[in-house]
Amino acid sequence: MHSAVLRQRCDHFRARCDSGMADAELSVCHVPDHFPQKAVDKFLRYLYEDKLDVDGENEAVEVLHLAQYYGVPRLAAMCEGLLAKALRAGARSERTVQGEDFIS
Repeated sequence: MHSAVLRQRCDHFRARCDSGMADAELSVCHVPDHFPQKAVDKFLRYLYEDKLDVDGENEAVEVLHLAQYYGVPRLAAMCEGLLAKALRAGARSERTVQGEDFIS
């Protein structure tokens, strides 16, 4: 069941499972150590539930890296959207503090 979900939702696993190579039928996949476990959990939740639930920009960056590594363009775009929104909000608040967008 897991491999069917991963194949359907992820370019990396689709290519791996359909490659015919020796590791194509392995039931275990090791995630590189530089990906935090919490980000891996959020990534898997997205794959299974189609929900992106990140706690802040740092976690969005970590999940974005996973999405790019494993070839999940929709998730990468969602993370990029969250980061762009945070940047825009930060720029707006910076202008407001400097008095450029003062609303009376």
